[in-house]
Amino acid sequence: MDKQKHDLSLMRLHVGDVIGLFIYYLILLIAATLFLLSKILTSTESTAMTQFDAIACVISASICGATIFYSRKLYKASINNSYEFLPNNEISPSRIGTIFFFILRPIFGAVFSMVVYALWRASVHASTEGGGTPREFIFVVIPIGFFAGFSAGRLIEQFEDKSVSDLIGKQDQK
Repeated sequence: MDKQKHDLSLMRLHVGDVIGLFIYYLILLIAATLFLLSKILTSTESTAMTQFDAIACVISASICGATIFYSRKLYKASINNSYEFLPNNEISPSRIGTIFFFILRPIFGAVFSMVVYALWRASVHASTEGGGTPREFIFVVIPIGFFAGFSAGRLIEQFEDKSVSDLIGKQDQK
């Protein structure tokens, strides 16, 4: 594992950025949780769940997972003084990159959760006769989405490492 990738002191943030990111994560977490609660509470009203509802639940659960993971990463780094906060409000490429790193991770988690859901759903559909999606399905898609969102960052790093090693290996063979 490349130690520099996980060196939080390389991240550049102003105190205001951290506060803004915490507010962003809190809003995402509350909105996604309220959406999931509404879907869970209304799941007893019908006999089947639509594909749209299943995908929306997967995305919402992944946003919950990603916001928990990255807000935790952000507050642990703040508590441990892993960040050296920028003394001024100067805009730099490393600051913009750090901000977007934290902003985009829940979105990456949502996309990744849709891919995981599609793969899982395809395997279920291939092994059954198809038909409607039972309402209890919500209790399957929520954990899938949550874990996909929570682990999306690590998986992205593994894809990057694998792609780089594949490229290096192919160049060495020339």
